[in-house]
Amino acid sequence: MGFESLSYYVGSGNSDLALITDFKIAEDTIFVSATDNVTLSDLDLGELGSGAGIFSQNGDLIGLVQGVAASQLSFDIDIIRA
Repeated sequence: MGFESLSYYVGSGNSDLALITDFKIAEDTIFVSATDNVTLSDLDLGELGSGAGIFSQNGDLIGLVQGVAASQLSFDIDIIRA
């Protein structure tokens, strides 16, 4: 989650994150920027209140996909799919 050479939400703990409110299963994808030495192998998905949390390897919450269970998402190359 970022732009080509910049990750927006990595490294500031849980004080900043991408809040995704209208993610549609089988329609939408989330692209993860491979900058700041972060790749999909560094990320984890977990249940978080009203949706799926996307966490960096050090536990930094970088995204929340509201209304979607973590079990509905999967990693594919540099894309999170549903």
